[in-house]
Amino acid sequence: MAKQAIDKATKEMHLVTTWDRKEDALKKVAEVIKKLQGLEIEYNEKKTALADVEAMGYDYAGTTYRAGKYLYLVYPSVNGQERRRKYIGADPEKITQAMAMLNRGVLRDKLKREITSLESRVQSVGYNLDRALQDW
Repeated sequence: MAKQAIDKATKEMHLVTTWDRKEDALKKVAEVIKKLQGLEIEYNEKKTALADVEAMGYDYAGTTYRAGKYLYLVYPSVNGQERRRKYIGADPEKITQAMAMLNRGVLRDKLKREITSLESRVQSVGYNLDRALQDW
């Protein structure tokens, strides 16, 4: 809660807040700028990582093994059609490549969510700064 001060000569109450001093206001503005710069760096890193993942290729599918060793990728059904299956086989190198593609698909989704979250945070800060400036 903000402190209240009473001027003894005039008997007027003055609400003392952290924004009453110019130095406090400047410190808060500098802090906001510093945090926004950090968000910009984080945003650029995530956009770069997303571009890298998309350039390497990604895939979305479930996995299943036949006879305990033959890998199949099972894709979701599209427009009510049957699920498509892709045979990968038992070759460890092909299995590793297929699993890496699936992992990149998961990573891509995570990066897209994080980028959306950062964009939302920056938009919120911009909105609040606009509101603060309208009051002046």
